[in-house]
Amino acid sequence: MEAVEYLRALRRRWKIVAAFVVVAMAAAWFTSSSPTAGAPPETYEATTMIWSTGTSSTTPGLETLAAFVTVGEVPERVATAVDRPGEGARLASKIEAEADDKTGFLIISATSTDRAETQLLANTFADELIGLMTEEANLGSSENAQDIQAEMKVLEREITTLESRIENGDGSATVLGEQLESKEGTYGILSDQLQQINSGALENVGLEIVERGEPKVADVSGFQAPRNRNVRLVLAALLGLLFGIAAVLVMEHLDMRIKDKEEVEHEFHLPVLAEVPVMSRKQRKQVALEMDGIREPVGDAFRFLTAALSLSTAVRMSEKTEGEGRNPDSRRPGSDEEPPRVILVTSSAPSEGKTTVVVNLAAAFAELGQKVIVFSCDFQRPQAHTILEVDNDTGLVNALTEESHGPLLNGYIKDTTVKNVRLVPSGPNTKNSGELLSSREMEAAISEARELADVVLIDTAPLLAAGEATLLFSKVDGVLVVSRAGRTTPDAAGRARDLLMRLDAPMLGVVLNAAEGSGVPYYYYPLRERRRGFARLSRD
Repeated sequence: MEAVEYLRALRRRWKIVAAFVVVAMAAAWFTSSSPTAGAPPETYEATTMIWSTGTSSTTPGLETLAAFVTVGEVPERVATAVDRPGEGARLASKIEAEADDKTGFLIISATSTDRAETQLLANTFADELIGLMTEEANLGSSENAQDIQAEMKVLEREITTLESRIENGDGSATVLGEQLESKEGTYGILSDQLQQINSGALENVGLEIVERGEPKVADVSGFQAPRNRNVRLVLAALLGLLFGIAAVLVMEHLDMRIKDKEEVEHEFHLPVLAEVPVMSRKQRKQVALEMDGIREPVGDAFRFLTAALSLSTAVRMSEKTEGEGRNPDSRRPGSDEEPPRVILVTSSAPSEGKTTVVVNLAAAFAELGQKVIVFSCDFQRPQAHTILEVDNDTGLVNALTEESHGPLLNGYIKDTTVKNVRLVPSGPNTKNSGELLSSREMEAAISEARELADVVLIDTAPLLAAGEATLLFSKVDGVLVVSRAGRTTPDAAGRARDLLMRLDAPMLGVVLNAAEGSGVPYYYYPLRERRRGFARLSRD
């Protein structure tokens, strides 16, 4: 995509960018303090260092000790020690423990905005960790002492028995003496072990605090969101703008809908005869007016379309595909070929603005002094009668189904609010619209309209929504397809193109509706006429 296409995408989707900005600023407003809030308070840090001597086989490794600092029993012991029971998890969230196996140090760091709290937590967590390890080691020693005492009691009984047997001469004195000596030796060893345990020699778990924590101002690195509300709002607006633009560009990249003249011509294999600028919702819903004396981009787009059609001749899609057809705008003054007088207007899908094009094209022809008759043949969603302020009680359905001894259209051609433009409304609902449009009566009605008007415009249903329009291809001089920028998809355009090709439709070209950046800029026109506008259009 070129830069101008990116700008057009942002213009089309500016509401998305605005939404990102608003949401970001709202978040900044509710998450910040008052506008006069100053800088955030200082953060303090205290670090306590524990050295592992490695002299105790019962003490876990440094990595395991680092994990014990912030989980399990240690945080709860600390909460009780600092008189804040039940807050162990919250206190642990202010602690970081790091093990350095190379040096044998366990580093416990506490961070808080309270200077005294950092020192208290760092040292208390270290003390409680060593206390827990000591208790567990002593608990193991106590269990060992009980086992030794039980074994010594058994040896005492055995020694007493042997001494009694030796005194009574029961057995060999030599053998009994050797057994007694062995038992007494074992008893002595156990006695020494029990004495060591009772003397507290195993209380040392191999952990020693070599440096107690002292509070200091922490070096806080990285981005810190400002607390001042006004500053946060400005930053939020900028971030919202950037994310909004990024979202729009991603959406534009993923959006495969047709947006400009080049894409339309590529997908339809037809020339674009006119580009109708984007109109406001109010313009699209208002009644179309006569164009006398009004100059503005929308009106000029339809004037250009009438000129293009006056210089055009229909070309068969099959001929164009094979390279044998004529260029639709190849006719020039002096040629003996007549411009199309009966023009069928359709679109590939609904809501592309074909009725808008029909009504305003009729007004453009009428401005040139030509008499125009419009047929409303979109029986499913007729709109032309609403735009031209004509009742739809009776119309084309009545003309094609009721017996008549005179002209078919007699009494069904109705005057409109636009001078020189008359309308044959669709009339009451019908279920056999295809049968009516393919009938001889419809062909006769078109022939009558040729005699009564200089130009006949036929508004039909979309090609892919209903196949009714195809029944009229053989009865008209040319077919004009309406494509709406930002709505028509390549798939719909391709299917419509294939259908027109298979039925050998007499194609004139494509009208690109709601095109951006087309036509003469508004500032070229006088202010009064810019305000008035050309056609107050209704959406198809």
